[in-house]
Amino acid sequence: MTDLVFARYDGTPLDPGTVQRTFRKVLEDAGIPRIRFHDLRHSHASHLLQAGVHPKIVQERLGHSSIAVTIDTYSHLVPSLQEMAAQRIETIIGEEAMEELRTIGVEKSVGIVPVVEQPQHVGKMLVKTGKLRLSRGGLEPPTG
Repeated sequence: MTDLVFARYDGTPLDPGTVQRTFRKVLEDAGIPRIRFHDLRHSHASHLLQAGVHPKIVQERLGHSSIAVTIDTYSHLVPSLQEMAAQRIETIIGEEAMEELRTIGVEKSVGIVPVVEQPQHVGKMLVKTGKLRLSRGGLEPPTG
């Protein structure tokens, strides 16, 4: 038994030309514009990253030697990931808390980390509003 992606019933490899012709026929029958078979790999990675899947998982799925290869290859998706991260943190701590952050000096968000002139006030405000709790490990979401 081999670990081939495309093999005959007896386990011997399919001719690459056969795979390519079959792929083109499937695309044509489905009314999909012609793309290279390898483009499926890039589409898969792009969709995963845009859906918020951690780049380390994408790296492992693609078999890249390091996460740096994945990030370098798909860096054009990072701006949308940054926006998604900013939206998620707003959902987590709530719009009311974000508004209060803005009043104490939040100028912008870098990823999910707010950039503030007086960062010591952020944690206190989030604990006060019940959005975070203080624990031995630092600030965490409230439990229960």
